[in-house]
Parts: sequence; structure tokens; C-alpha cells
Amino acid sequence: MSAVTRAGRPKGLARYVRDLVGEDGRRIADFMLTVLEDESERIETRMEAARWLADRGFGRAHVPLELKEPEGPAQIVIQSEIDLQLLQAKELHGR
Repeated sequence: MSAVTRAGRPKGLARYVRDLVGEDGRRIADFMLTVLEDESERIETRMEAARWLADRGFGRAHVPLELKEPEGPAQIVIQSEIDLQLLQAKELHGR
């Protein structure tokens, strides 16, 4: 396993990690399963392993957010010249 490409350039960290653990992350999942099943581990550690496996196997649980209307006038933050141009165009066309 080399940390450089065939052309001699360094590989990116993500590529290097995939080379170490495999393209699908199976080795990491296997490790987390051994942590989950190890009764000598702290319960917090085992729960974290269970959460990690569940998140990747079944997806993360959705957390509903309650959005409230702001009191008073809305504030617009202009971060670029393009934002300013879009805002001006909307005002010009009455939108």
C-alpha cells in the first residue's frame, strides 16, 4: 500500500483511508460491531457503537424543528455583489 499515486503524487487522505479499510468501510463496521458486543466495554461506548451502526445501516433519525416567525421586520444579509444584484432586481420587478 503506497501513499503516492503511480505518477508519484501524494494520495488524498480520503483515498488513503479507503485503501486502509476498504472501499465500503466494512472493516470499520466490523470493528464497531465488536465494540457493541464487548460486554467489558463501558455502556456509553457500546451505545455509541450501536448509534454509529444504526445511523449507517438505517439512516439518521429525523429531528423536527419548530420555526417561529421573527418579530419585527426581516433582516436581509448581503454577502456578495450577486446577492445585491438579485435583491435589486426583485425590488425593481416588485417581487
